[in-house]
Amino acid sequence: MVGMWEAYKLLFTNYINFSGKSSRAEYWWVQLINFIIEILLLILSIFLITFTSNGGMSVLIGVIVGYLLVSIYGLVILIPSIALTVRRYRDAGVSPWWFLVIALASFILVMMDHLSGVFYTIGLVISIIGLVITILPSKK
Repeated sequence: MVGMWEAYKLLFTNYINFSGKSSRAEYWWVQLINFIIEILLLILSIFLITFTSNGGMSVLIGVIVGYLLVSIYGLVILIPSIALTVRRYRDAGVSPWWFLVIALASFILVMMDHLSGVFYTIGLVISIIGLVITILPSKK
């Protein structure tokens, strides 16, 4: 069983490794750590906004800095997270190509939301299918 910090280390060790498999524990520990880091970055940005605001411009700078911190972190983990998800799909016995189908379909349908709320709902259901695949047990 993979521990929390070992899983996060494996995320960057296998930065562009799209082959192989990743266990449920490895996948979900990384998701938890990423969630915690993003929350801490948002708290830091709120701290910057609250304690450095002397007026409108300081608040704007705090918002920009917070947004940049979260965005830069998101870009740093983008490729390793995609690789981790591909490996997780393979471990669950699902073709990694389904990740591409699910990601594109849900993105396109959510972007089409201005046409009808039905597209958003369908995109949400497709995203839930992707979530369920990451929860599936490992296949031998």
